[in-house]
Amino acid sequence: MPMLLTLLLLQDKLLLNCSGGGECGTCIVEVVEGGEMLSPKNEVEKEKLKRKPKSWRLACQATVGNPDSTGQMVIQQLPEWKVHKWDK
Repeated sequence: MPMLLTLLLLQDKLLLNCSGGGECGTCIVEVVEGGEMLSPKNEVEKEKLKRKPKSWRLACQATVGNPDSTGQMVIQQLPEWKVHKWDK
């Protein structure tokens, strides 16, 4: 299962200031579609995003997919609000 962060880095779409520790917030994304394909929020995400919309995730903390998951995921990177789509 790839980290959502890895997929964004492969697209050269992301800055990362905390080495993936979930502290800086530069990898915050909004999950527009397909959120069920992501892992549940861990404690780091819950704390960092506690006052943010439920659709926001930290790409460095979320993993994408499992052996049974198929579908499309649409995310918007913050703050630029660029839409990225991945089909599986």
